[in-house]
Amino acid sequence: MLSYRSDLVGVDWEALKHDLIADGFHNGRTTDQLQLSFEHSAFVAMAFDGGRCIATGRVLSDGVGNGVLTTAVENKTLAGPKKPQWRAR
Repeated sequence: MLSYRSDLVGVDWEALKHDLIADGFHNGRTTDQLQLSFEHSAFVAMAFDGGRCIATGRVLSDGVGNGVLTTAVENKTLAGPKKPQWRAR
């Protein structure tokens, strides 16, 4: 069952990093750095299939009036056969 969340409670950061590596979308961050990048974002969105994260998005903001969508990706293996691999949207 798919669910969508904007909190980071219970995210398996190690599994997320390994999924990014497997799909060739990893940028070399450690697991702790990956988690920090999401924790320091103004807004995050994650899609889960059961307990596994299959898509992420995050926004950076100055807290006043500007925000930038920095990452929006989905996992081809976990999102389904017709979905592309982890890719920026």
